[in-house]
Amino acid sequence: IVFIHGLQGHPKKTWLYGEAEPPREHRFSLRIRPGYKQQSSTGARSPCFWPEDLLGRDFKNCRISTYGYDSRICNFFGGAANQANIFDHGRSLLHALEHHRREEASQRPIIFVVHSLGGLVLKDVLRRSRQAEPNELELKDIYDSTCGIIFMGTPHGGSDYANLGLTARKIAIAAGFDVRDEIIRNLKVESGTLGLLAEEFSKMLKEDKFQVFTFMEGKGYNELPPTFVKIVQDTSAALNDANERKDTISANHMNMCRFSGFSDDGYQKIKGVISRFTESRKFHILDTISGILTNIGQLSREDIISAMRGLDSAESRVRITQVEPAYDNTLRWLFTKQELGFDEWLRDEKPLYWIKGKPASGKSTLMRFAHDSPKTSEALATFKGKKARAAFFFHDRGSYIQKSLEGLLRGVLYQILAEIPSLQHTVFSKLDFQSSGTGKAIEWTRSNLNKALEEIVRQENQSIQIWLFLDALDEYSGKPEQIATFLDKVVSLWIHDHTAGDISKVINTEFKANARMAQYMSSSVASDIELVRKLSEEIASRAEGVFLWVRLTLDNLLAEYSAGESIAQLFDRLRDLPGDLEGFYQRILSRIPSHYQDDMVVMCELVRCADSPLFINDFIAAFRCASIDDLSSGDLRSYLTNPKFDIDEAERLIRSRSGGLIETRKIGAPGKPEDTITGGRHGLTWEFGSPRHLIQVQFIKP
Repeated sequence: IVFIHGLQGHPKKTWLYGEAEPPREHRFSLRIRPGYKQQSSTGARSPCFWPEDLLGRDFKNCRISTYGYDSRICNFFGGAANQANIFDHGRSLLHALEHHRREEASQRPIIFVVHSLGGLVLKDVLRRSRQAEPNELELKDIYDSTCGIIFMGTPHGGSDYANLGLTARKIAIAAGFDVRDEIIRNLKVESGTLGLLAEEFSKMLKEDKFQVFTFMEGKGYNELPPTFVKIVQDTSAALNDANERKDTISANHMNMCRFSGFSDDGYQKIKGVISRFTESRKFHILDTISGILTNIGQLSREDIISAMRGLDSAESRVRITQVEPAYDNTLRWLFTKQELGFDEWLRDEKPLYWIKGKPASGKSTLMRFAHDSPKTSEALATFKGKKARAAFFFHDRGSYIQKSLEGLLRGVLYQILAEIPSLQHTVFSKLDFQSSGTGKAIEWTRSNLNKALEEIVRQENQSIQIWLFLDALDEYSGKPEQIATFLDKVVSLWIHDHTAGDISKVINTEFKANARMAQYMSSSVASDIELVRKLSEEIASRAEGVFLWVRLTLDNLLAEYSAGESIAQLFDRLRDLPGDLEGFYQRILSRIPSHYQDDMVVMCELVRCADSPLFINDFIAAFRCASIDDLSSGDLRSYLTNPKFDIDEAERLIRSRSGGLIETRKIGAPGKPEDTITGGRHGLTWEFGSPRHLIQVQFIKP
């Protein structure tokens, strides 16, 4: 496990919680001995160097190292023309890491934990390693051995590389630089450097050699104007790739990588991710194990890798990444309430656990939480033998793979076989390989998918345990009885019966995120605090366990409060709001200006009739064509040859015409990782696109 700090960082202080001031460390001079605890000499709060004091104890079989380099801002972006010096750091780290592993760790799997701009250095390391010459196998070993990366507040930048210079200035100011310093004012980043790193890293992600988890900062930094601004915005911190998992750590950019102890929520999240990395190294780990599966029976290692690649589909995993993650310190009752029986289910032989509840009550978020939680990993670790955890989230407005039985089987089979590689030969040897131009391959028909799953269940050579997390079964596009065969003797919980406490936490978090409300809540006047408490209680009481209603209500109330309304007026505003989602949607539609009504109906029809999510340029093209009366006229030809497409303008158009009921988002779709597509707010928006509701929409028209 290798830690890499960022701009103005330090190989120890970056990861140190507390007040101790360690001496300057360089390169790999710090080699962590698991279980060793350095004593504080300050007498103040006990410092915690968590890679050593926490991780070293929880992962005793791992070598843990931190890498230090000269990250002073004047050198990180050096040169007369302010050329980025990231390449120099990447080259040095690659050679240092190879030397560090040469004697006793060559070909061992690597997990990287990187903070801030250290993530850009790592991208260059992997780029160089991947492109190493045939006579530099020792350098290529770094890329081949990488099985997981944890990005913490890394500004990937998206398509707007110019913003990275601003991000770097924020980091420098947070590190103590005077905002008036000439170095800060002149700091720029060469976009060509970042473009190259982004392009090469995108290629690596498509090869699926390693897993990626992104942590975003949950709080702003209090010394940046305006107060409490995030140094790295969420849109920049996320890769938006289908294989990426994301979560938030409730701390600012500088403190998100410092943890106080084993119970620290941030550490528990990091520990859970590393546990998953160490449990599942996917099939590429075969390349690092000499002699295994070189030629078993008639299947070569290349045959098995080809079969796995043919089975894999990034589309089958994208939906879980789109589900909103849980707020900090919420949903823990899933493991603590014994009457729910979830923790017991994880540890026993009962076949099914069913979560049900009202629409938009947070079932998908709970499912993602249950799947990703470190508590789940702890429970599964009690089983002896080999184990696999697989998830599939149906999506009725997604592609065929995302809403079909074939998609379910592909996603589940790939995850099981990736986590238990020893099953691969057992399964593939029972299937028919077809010759192709590049070798042999399996045609993954439904018959072969079913047969593969049957082989896993029937085999008796290995003791295995498999946990499946299946979400949104009602969004399956086929016959219900095909999915019903998966269900038997169901243990269940009604989610909305247990979310009252979580909804209160969500309300409190959103209140504190609003600058004016946060100032009001910090008042020393008891009556002011009591008034906010009563408002929070009334919102939670009216929610009846439906998180989406809370979200819509808070958006409405906080917008009015920021515009100048008083807390007392918010009570009146709350009483005027509809008490259910359908009423809320009707209210949103009724507020769309009358001259936009025709456009709104057209957009709803386009979303309703689409077989799969639409790329935004296709959506806007269809919308524009809908207003052309004569499709044989020159108007259509003129538009199609010169569409004048602007993504920001398109997003504003969709938002204004739909009242926010149709949203745009970026996903890592194959071949178009940065394209924005249209989708809806959970399933209810799609229900609002049904014929029954479209008739109601037309009644609103003048």
